Amino acid sequence: MNATAIEVKKTQLASGEKSERMAYFEAPADVREDNDGISIWLDTPGAAPESVSVTYENGSLSVEASVIPGVSRPQYLLQEYELGSYRRNFRIGVPVNVEEITADLNNGELHVRLPKAHAAKARKIAVRT
Repeated sequence: MNATAIEVKKTQLASGEKSERMAYFEAPADVREDNDGISIWLDTPGAAPESVSVTYENGSLSVEASVIPGVSRPQYLLQEYELGSYRRNFRIGVPVNVEEITADLNNGELHVRLPKAHAAKARKIAVRT
């Protein structure tokens, strides 16, 4: 991955810091770049699809996923995943095809795919004689 392809921006609240009502956590992430785009996987355990917000604007990707208590919470013997919101911000340093960005949530893992704009893709140039 190019050094300028992505820059991770710190969230406003430190990991686990309490706001007025709930905690905010920095979702652990894995980022991979290939010729076609950038893939980001974030851990968001307990987040429902309707509580996830993914926004891309002016080269900045923001992700927020809330884990809120339900009406009836089960009695846990051990609970290491806390309630609150997961937040991450990424500065994307390559042109992105905004219309084709996808976000999929599966078993607590959010996968965001940012396809590169055609002009940003590496391509082999034929040498003519």
